[in-house]
Amino acid sequence: MRTIRTGAVLAALAATALTVAACGSSNSSGAGSGSASNTSPVTLTWWNNATANPLKGVWQEVASAYHAAHPHVTLQIDPIQNEQFTTKIPLALQSGSPPDVYQQWGGGQEATQVKSGKVMNITKQVSPWISQLGSAAEGWQVNGQQYGIPYDLHMVGFWYRKDLFAKAGVTSPPTTMDQFYADATTLRQHGIVPVAGDRRFTLALPLR
Repeated sequence: MRTIRTGAVLAALAATALTVAACGSSNSSGAGSGSASNTSPVTLTWWNNATANPLKGVWQEVASAYHAAHPHVTLQIDPIQNEQFTTKIPLALQSGSPPDVYQQWGGGQEATQVKSGKVMNITKQVSPWISQLGSAAEGWQVNGQQYGIPYDLHMVGFWYRKDLFAKAGVTSPPTTMDQFYADATTLRQHGIVPVAGDRRFTLALPLR
């Protein structure tokens, strides 16, 4: 069953191109070949943050299309709010039944989760094509090994008010994170909130 499940997870990863980590045995070397001809029913749980349309509908279409092409594999989607991932994933990895595929933003958080021994090392399986993603894929590597696949990268921009910068004595916008932190401190000292967002977004930045 482990070989079947591992192979199905890898196939689902390739089909959906998620920003994901996959849970399973990290040393199932025969998974790829074992899953190709096996048609035993498998249900994979997929945790993602598509709690509303249109993305919720898009991912359901992806899951349905994959099931239509591979009737023995069913993707059970469990939408979860962004902020809940930081607590639910660690708890799930401590349990005996973590999700088979889950959304993951990479970096240090992923590295911490890998220590559980329940996040699949997919380096060998994705090696034929992962280089096509360039340096973007490195964010989902731990010690040079691939544990996730990015599907979306984008920039975050800030608008700023020149009059408030002038009031605080900040003469130009920051160009490095160190300057950003320094300017944020200066703005706060002058009674100005450094960064704000609307209700659709939550922005958390460490302040020195």
